[in-house]
Amino acid sequence: MEIKTSDNQKNLKKGLLIIAIVIFIVISLVLISYNLFSNKEAKLDQNQETESQEIKDIKLETNKIIIASGEWSPYVSENLLQEGVVSRIVRESFELKGFEVEYVYLPWARSMEEAKIGKYHGTFPWIKTTEREESFYYSVPIAYQKNVFFHRKDTDFNWATLQDLKNLTIGANSDYSYGEEVTQEINNGTLTVEYIVDDKANIKKLLAKRVDIVIADLDATSAIIKKLTEQEQEQITYHPRDITQDPLYLLLTKSITENKETMEIFNSGFKRLQESGKIEQYWNESRNGEYTQK
Repeated sequence: MEIKTSDNQKNLKKGLLIIAIVIFIVISLVLISYNLFSNKEAKLDQNQETESQEIKDIKLETNKIIIASGEWSPYVSENLLQEGVVSRIVRESFELKGFEVEYVYLPWARSMEEAKIGKYHGTFPWIKTTEREESFYYSVPIAYQKNVFFHRKDTDFNWATLQDLKNLTIGANSDYSYGEEVTQEINNGTLTVEYIVDDKANIKKLLAKRVDIVIADLDATSAIIKKLTEQEQEQITYHPRDITQDPLYLLLTKSITENKETMEIFNSGFKRLQESGKIEQYWNESRNGEYTQK
């Protein structure tokens, strides 16, 4: 009987030990799962806090303005001297008032959206729309987008109204707007337009006589033509009558409270730069090819 009792006690102790081990394992697994979840939540909160802090830091760096933009030579480009003529005008307007400017280059849509939420102070250059006015402060006009018709010199081209173009094939860029009047004449079938998304390709089509004329921005397309061969350059000109002339603006986001005052400061600096004659000087330099690629 004594031996039997001893065996029972041993079995009981062994069973209790197994139960204790199982309980320990279960508790450990629960604690590990909780820690993993907590770390994940903490990391998410940290990321959100970091992003929020980045935006806050932009607001606090009052002497540095960060502006998002896309590539649009000769107006703005990280590949040009002075980063383009409009980039120089905006930068020096701020510098006259004691501000430093940094440009960030992004796809156009992204530059607009990220500036809108306050990741950057603003974006440029843009035309004015009602929708954008809800989210941005607008500067005074900083440049003008002048659309004209380019044509070959061997073509006897002239026009007074859009009705004069009804028998011609027009090359255009599908990413651009050319004003309400042109859009209306396209929609009602008066104008025949072939769209592509590359301005240089449109000029090549013009040279190859695949289109009769090309509607395009004067300064941007002139910069493209300057990069063609001399023989190709000699074949192209443009009609002096402009189709549209739209002002372009610097936009500062309303999500950064200080931007209302910052825009007033910029406008004051722009006025000083304009009165000095430097803005006209910079445009002449750009059109003479002095801001060519770095």
